[in-house]
Amino acid sequence: MVEQLFHQAAGWPDSEREARLRDADAETAVIERVARMLRSDAASDPLLDQPFPVATAIIDELGSDRAMPTVSGSLPHPEQIGEYRILEVLGHGGMGIVYLAEQARPRRMVALKVIPRLAARDLHRRFEREAQVLGALHHSNIAQVYEAGAALTEDGERAFIAMELVKGTCITDYAQHHQLDDARRLGMIATICDAVNHAHQRGVVHRDLKPHNILVLEDGTPKVLDFGVARIVDASDTDSSGTLQTGVGQIIGTIPYMSPEQVEGNPHRIDTRADVYALGVLCFELLTGELPLDLRGRGIVEAIQMLREREPRRLEAISRAYRGDLDTIVGKALEKERDHRYQSAGEFGADIRRFLRHEPIVARPASSFYQMRKFARRHKPLVISALTLLLVILGGGLTSTALYIEAETARRSAAAKEVDARLQEQEASWQAYTSGLAAAEAAIRTGNIADARRQLNAVPVHERHWEWYHLSGRLDDSLRHIPSDKSRAHKLTVKHLQYTTDGTRLFSCADEGVVVAWDVVNGTELWRTQTHKHWTHDIALNPDETLIAAASQDGWLVVCDAATGEQVVALNDYGGPLASVDWSADGATVIACGRKPWAIRWNTETWESERLIETATNANRCMFTPDQRSIIVLELDAVTRIDAATGAVLASQQLDFMESQVGAFDE
Repeated sequence: MVEQLFHQAAGWPDSEREARLRDADAETAVIERVARMLRSDAASDPLLDQPFPVATAIIDELGSDRAMPTVSGSLPHPEQIGEYRILEVLGHGGMGIVYLAEQARPRRMVALKVIPRLAARDLHRRFEREAQVLGALHHSNIAQVYEAGAALTEDGERAFIAMELVKGTCITDYAQHHQLDDARRLGMIATICDAVNHAHQRGVVHRDLKPHNILVLEDGTPKVLDFGVARIVDASDTDSSGTLQTGVGQIIGTIPYMSPEQVEGNPHRIDTRADVYALGVLCFELLTGELPLDLRGRGIVEAIQMLREREPRRLEAISRAYRGDLDTIVGKALEKERDHRYQSAGEFGADIRRFLRHEPIVARPASSFYQMRKFARRHKPLVISALTLLLVILGGGLTSTALYIEAETARRSAAAKEVDARLQEQEASWQAYTSGLAAAEAAIRTGNIADARRQLNAVPVHERHWEWYHLSGRLDDSLRHIPSDKSRAHKLTVKHLQYTTDGTRLFSCADEGVVVAWDVVNGTELWRTQTHKHWTHDIALNPDETLIAAASQDGWLVVCDAATGEQVVALNDYGGPLASVDWSADGATVIACGRKPWAIRWNTETWESERLIETATNANRCMFTPDQRSIIVLELDAVTRIDAATGAVLASQQLDFMESQVGAFDE
């Protein structure tokens, strides 16, 4: 309706236009908007033909709330509004005038947004809605609302919102001035994603995210401002679309940062993914200093058409340094089809952080089929011509293909016969190999080690597989067997062994949950104690070798008398499976860790426990350093050194590899 009336009125004579427009069969709001458009169209300054910064200003003005009627800045300003003393004007916006004001109680400086007394009724409703929206948002990176209300002034009642005074710089200017590297720029984008996601979780879509609505404080903290055109997803005071006074065909936002569905002007299609697109544009601009779609010198209609039809540039097209995961992340945020974008700002921010931590990202490059489908949609005549040519080529090649298949069949038949002959030869070799291994295994079982070694040595080196090495490892050259009177020391896997310093006793633990003491000289068992219900993973003797501590899958640390095997104390303070135990050199402290992200120590006089350290992943191994001043805690991919006296972290190192034996034990 607006567009139709505008084109119709543009053809009327200047002398008749105003009167005929007043008599037009349309709503008052539509007539006023058309009148503003006509006045803008008749302006002498051809701003749309100027370079991009000015064109962007025009797009802002015609594509956002700033097109609504506001009062002139020449009107006098009040000296006091409620308990706020007006100091100066900070700026004018589509939602009202913003003052620097001093609040009486508590005494502080605030940004006071006030509706001009001559503002339209629609602006009053948007102003009330902004207060409602901002009042529901409490996030460290969103400008906080202190109070919203109305106060009597000498000009009558004035509605106001008292907000946090954000003294910052536009995010793009801040990054350029401080010469931030890409990692810090991406970190700020991730932080902004958190703030926007906070708003989304409370049913608020910003709809006008752009650099000038994100200010960065001197300490580098970004703040999201201006929810004046935000869309409430579920609010009782909005229309059925969820957007106050936003009808189909009304475009709200700033065009260079708007998603394709947003420029359609259909509020039913605008959701949180529109903000994800704007964040993608912001990220692209912050990294490259350019926009993904170059709108310089474009008229508004042409700019909107480009946003709807032309694919945004890729980051890697600006610089090869952005090739790979970062190009994939930003490209996913800028997908024209909203179902192919990140489905929330939180997902976008999380993938940026994965990239910064050098972790695998969730986003994946668009599939070849998806890219082909988009190309075909953009270049339909070209694709049809190419398909026609392809069919002609395929038809002409059928005959030569048939002849080739016949020749290829004959060649494959000859090759198959050659393969069969080779397989028969390999089968005979395999039979000889397995027969030799069977003879070697029989010799091992009967104790004829010499014959077994002869059988194994007869196998050529290039034919030896894992079976050969398994049997070779079973050739027993041991100096002593413990126990000497039994075939096996334990029923299940032995997990740890420890000798006494004089070498006369040996202690072992195994998966059946036992600790056993052995006489090394005689090869006999001294004692056997069932210390745990589940697997015993580690044992450790105290310095004077009178006590032995055992750590188990069941989470208990059991301390036994090393001479008799009698239990001295059982401790269950860790809170999870234990995998490692160690004593201090003076015997005053026992430390342990396992399948929880922390280590623990006990005072051996009182057996009171103290948690030592919180780790990122499971603390699988812990031990005292030789000088006893530090404790080393190992994770799967990190090592941390802590002060043995205070428990303070002294150093931490992320490893570039995974050692499968560090902290490994069976489930």
